[in-house]
Amino acid sequence: FTMEFPFMWAKSMEIAIVNTFPSKPVYVRLTINSKFRDNPEKRYDDSELIMREILEHGTNSNRGQKSVKRLNYIHSNFNIDNDSYLYVLALFVYVPVKMINEYGWRKLYDYEIDAISKTFIDVGKEMNIKHLPNNYKDFENIIKKTYNIINDSKPDKRSKIIFESILKMFLKPYPICFHNIIKILL
Repeated sequence: FTMEFPFMWAKSMEIAIVNTFPSKPVYVRLTINSKFRDNPEKRYDDSELIMREILEHGTNSNRGQKSVKRLNYIHSNFNIDNDSYLYVLALFVYVPVKMINEYGWRKLYDYEIDAISKTFIDVGKEMNIKHLPNNYKDFENIIKKTYNIINDSKPDKRSKIIFESILKMFLKPYPICFHNIIKILL
């Protein structure tokens, strides 16, 4: 989807990242060293570049392997539980498919959705994530399950701080008159 839907892919990945912040295990780790709060552009660019290398070259390529190794190194600095890994991985599959199918110039074919799912399953294997989904429907179920858990928990000021920092970054390229509309969409 980086070739036919480059804008939708980029925006959906931004929305996927924003949707990680309501999950307490995720935002607690993101606030440990303040890097996401203080320099969200760098953190986002790092994540986007690593994912682009993996998606465009595959997990088995030399570039893909180097990117996965870097991704694993970055994550090794935090004690991340398997459910958090699964949730974030599921967001990277679910959000782009949903956005492209709802707002793209065409809907994704089943084989494209299967390919996206398989790619992220391969990424999950390289990251040693346990209990990986087998297909897109399994990713969708992870999102629905986690969404219900998140909605039942109380908001935390740390997640709000990270969210506000990331939101400023995402809004920066747009004229101020569009900021409230964009906030509603997120």
